[in-house]
Amino acid sequence: MKKVILILSICAAGVSALAQQVQSFDIYPGIVGSNPTALTTFRDKLCFYGNDVDGSGLMMYNEASGIVQMVARRKGNPATFSGNSCAVVGDKIYFCCDMDGAHGDELYAWDGVNAAAMVADIRPGAGSSNPQHLMACNGKLYFIANSGDTSGTGFYMYDGTTPPRRVPGLPGGGIETLWNSVIWNNKIYFVCYWSGVTGIWRNFMLETHSDFITEPLSIQGSNIDKWAVNGSDLYFTDGTGSIYSYGGKTAPTRIVSTATHHLTGVSRTEIASLNGRLYFGATYDTSARAYFACFDPVSAKVTNIAPLYVNNGSGSKAEGVGEMEIFKNRLYLSGVLDTGRGVQLYRYDGATISVVADSSQGGGGSYLTPYNGALYWESLDAKIGRELSRLTDNVGIAAAAWSGSASVYPNPLMGQSAVQLRLQESQILTITLVDLSGRKIWSTGPRLFEKGNSRIDIPAQQLAAGTYFLQITDGAAQPVYSSKVLKL
Repeated sequence: MKKVILILSICAAGVSALAQQVQSFDIYPGIVGSNPTALTTFRDKLCFYGNDVDGSGLMMYNEASGIVQMVARRKGNPATFSGNSCAVVGDKIYFCCDMDGAHGDELYAWDGVNAAAMVADIRPGAGSSNPQHLMACNGKLYFIANSGDTSGTGFYMYDGTTPPRRVPGLPGGGIETLWNSVIWNNKIYFVCYWSGVTGIWRNFMLETHSDFITEPLSIQGSNIDKWAVNGSDLYFTDGTGSIYSYGGKTAPTRIVSTATHHLTGVSRTEIASLNGRLYFGATYDTSARAYFACFDPVSAKVTNIAPLYVNNGSGSKAEGVGEMEIFKNRLYLSGVLDTGRGVQLYRYDGATISVVADSSQGGGGSYLTPYNGALYWESLDAKIGRELSRLTDNVGIAAAAWSGSASVYPNPLMGQSAVQLRLQESQILTITLVDLSGRKIWSTGPRLFEKGNSRIDIPAQQLAAGTYFLQITDGAAQPVYSSKVLKL
């Protein structure tokens, strides 16, 4: 198992490391672009598909050590990627791979300790079932795959005990293309190009309690394009300049439309929710201008935040809004505003919007993923190609007094032992394990832990039997917690 120590390119000179800092990672020096995709957090690590000089596979980044490992290498067609997503269910991460070169792309699992292994050969033989769009819901794994029979591609469910089985209820043929999906109230809503009728996009819902597919959201003359969960309701765009709200019991309600807000396009743009408001890209029929905009359900008003870059060559002016992610109660947007500088990463705090990573710093990109108090994404760096970028953004978050509780369970330490934090406020903390002589054995380093519950795994399998002390210090390096732990 090859290990690589990351080379970091610091892109925010003069800014405190505990304020705002953008870093680009050269995962494997010597190749242009390791192409990290499908970023997924697992057991206090960051996993993703990527490649090195020997090929591609599932990789793992350990922030504490700064080391990247290839944990599941592809043998079948090693130069290509095989998956668009990973999913964590219980104590395993599931992904698509061909590790033996004999069974094609199938469903694999890794527990973070032992070697990754194939879960099932859904399409027996050398053919690939090609599991994609992996999702965790209601304690089970869901994904689309093709078993090679006449039913075509469909949704499968895996509960961790019995072999994966196809979810019934999809009328007619299978799924040709899965456009997008969202999990809401233990249900999976998805839009697919359905082979039951040629040329038809359809909207379906998978009920994960009964594992059955129905079609509850048929919108006459249009199809659902993007989704967002806001409070207790599900919101979606329909491709005609409209936004709907859906409470789950009655028919969807159109809340934004051409007639009420003079919008001609809300489709083909991400939609996100923050603090009760919806954010999206919109084009107006009265001005033909495109904006990054906000809708307030209380006032029913659309407010323009910033103009979008019109000359993007796509013909759809609202496409300047790309992927969005909520991080530290701020909205981060990968998109093209009215600057002509290409895709950049922006931050919107509810009052102002600003660039946090421009094109010289890798710009914006895909797979925006919070991990260990930082925001990671796949960026395009002019020097090292498509690589990981990281934003450490603690602007406006001051060192706070200890306001929480901590525990270690189980104690004595075992392979699954972890520090359990419960914080009343977000805080910068350092968790350290020392032996009886005071020698540091393991540490997280200074990290911002979010308000609420956090779990930090302890590498118990690497420790010799004995007595240790777990220490937690705050952002000012003052001790706030100490506990004796044993390793038998």
